[in-house]
Amino acid sequence: MKILIAGALAPYSNRQEKALCEAVEQHYRSQQHTTDLFYLPWEPDFYGAHEQILAYRLLTVYNECDILITVGYPAFALQHPRKYAFLFDFFPAFHTQYGTDYGFKDQFFRVDQDQKMVKNLHQAEKVCLGEARKVFVASSTLQENLQSLACQAERFSFTPTLAKGEPSQVEKGSILVESYLEPLDRIDLLLQAAALMKDKHPIAIMIPASDPQYQNALYERIARLQLQKRVSVYERAVTLTDLQDCSGALSLRRFSEYVPAYVSYALAMGIHCVVPKDGGALCSLDGQSENIFGVSAEEQSIAKSLQRLPLYSTKRKASADSLNADLPKLLEGLVK
Repeated sequence: MKILIAGALAPYSNRQEKALCEAVEQHYRSQQHTTDLFYLPWEPDFYGAHEQILAYRLLTVYNECDILITVGYPAFALQHPRKYAFLFDFFPAFHTQYGTDYGFKDQFFRVDQDQKMVKNLHQAEKVCLGEARKVFVASSTLQENLQSLACQAERFSFTPTLAKGEPSQVEKGSILVESYLEPLDRIDLLLQAAALMKDKHPIAIMIPASDPQYQNALYERIARLQLQKRVSVYERAVTLTDLQDCSGALSLRRFSEYVPAYVSYALAMGIHCVVPKDGGALCSLDGQSENIFGVSAEEQSIAKSLQRLPLYSTKRKASADSLNADLPKLLEGLVK
């Protein structure tokens, strides 16, 4: 069986898509299938999305494989009679965040033109997803969102593996947050909350990658709020070593369509997590565990919850190896 895996990657994100592509490739190669993997560039730009999707449509992969597996938005635009699509999120700046402070906004002099683009893009997404034999999504939140396009999707579970990491430079007892500094991560609210907090927990902001302008703005705001001694920034992802030594994990992502890997690991390891009540997939975690603290999206609520977190404890589960136990069975079902 010849299997082709196609991933779509944006400049500063898509770490979970890349990890899934590699896991799928490794699985099928271990089963002696002829497997190839390639990535397509994707710039999440509202006014350039149509042209990029058209470019994907013009790529010919019919003769290259028996099965096409696409990962990420908009890799599903590729055409193949036996196509399966995997999605973690669905162009959030355009869909779940569109028209808000966290995504694209209509401009008063282009409203009519913008609405035509919105309708055309929705139609293109509907057609491309409708061609897939199955669409798999990372959360019930995304599953519900796709229903607006009359797309029936099935759930899948996958959490990218966290690196073990070297002995951590992060101060023990820190509250960890990982972010690409996208507006919907609401790091500004975290900093405002930190300014209200007493000196109980240090905060460590982990940045795997980001737009340089966003990063400069972060450092400027930390200095303006005089938080240099309490908030540290590290230009890398969260590691297992960081989680072993932290007091809690935080994600303020607005209406997320997936749960970040470090939050999934934190929960599996018995670490306290703070998530927003308007967090979409993150919100669905609320009530599942005594280690979950739901907060309103305002600085006082966040500050109070962070201050209530217990101080650092050495009681940690060593790992979270069972997180992806169901993936092999799902992948085997696609080649039968």
